[in-house]
Amino acid sequence: MWLFDNHLDGSARALLRPVIECSLRCEWLLTLATGRELKRISEHKDSAWKQLDETARALDHLKQQDFRMHALKTDQTHIHSFTHGGSQAIARNISSTGIVGLFPDEMEAAQVIRKASLWLANAGISLARRLRQVDAGRRLSEYANGPWL
Repeated sequence: MWLFDNHLDGSARALLRPVIECSLRCEWLLTLATGRELKRISEHKDSAWKQLDETARALDHLKQQDFRMHALKTDQTHIHSFTHGGSQAIARNISSTGIVGLFPDEMEAAQVIRKASLWLANAGISLARRLRQVDAGRRLSEYANGPWL
């Protein structure tokens, strides 16, 4: 919220990508990574990491759900265009007088914050499950599925 309050909305949108990547990779590490893959990652061999859509698909298949792939597809605009200064970033910062910092749309700011919160809750739920912290997982799940004001 601080980024939006200080008119750094482009930075806030761009930071959604690492939140999504961390959430998916954390869940994959906790639920699907093999011993060999863990070893490769600990040795800093990047080829052990899968693409985000492949990771989301594997997690959805494991848990017989499809929210990760759906969420990843709906967040593509934010995780690619804003992170790399693409058309979405330019479109929100251009005016008749040139490229300027425009004030963020409050609804969009709330949506980006909500998406980041949900992706982080997803990682926390996986971690709580792995640590057998049922109450913590339940509270995070209630938060993720509860109303957002």
